[in-house]
Amino acid sequence: MIKNTFLRAFSLVEMLITLVVVSILLSAFVPVITKKLTKNIEVKSTIAGGDGAPLGTIVIYLGQTAPNDDWLVCDGRTIPSGSKYDALRAFLGKTTVPDFSGYVIKGADATDIAKANE
Repeated sequence: MIKNTFLRAFSLVEMLITLVVVSILLSAFVPVITKKLTKNIEVKSTIAGGDGAPLGTIVIYLGQTAPNDDWLVCDGRTIPSGSKYDALRAFLGKTTVPDFSGYVIKGADATDIAKANE
């Protein structure tokens, strides 16, 4: 019985050491991997206004009008003409912004993301 107790305690110590090592490795590599994964998004798709938000970013904003001229309210309206919004029209593949009137924002979980990637 003492032998079993010792083995269990040793297994817990091994698990703790493994968790610490994995945590250290993740803390070192996650920022590098994240930067590589998001590099193309940041470089290729910034809004012309220079605010640093990726093209097509949707933000929850309490207001009836956009916070500035670089943003549009998602109410289904036609995207204004002019070269300022050419990249947005190309990104969306249409000439209107999405219409989210009456919708509620819901976070995505792993199942939602898997369905979207099918």
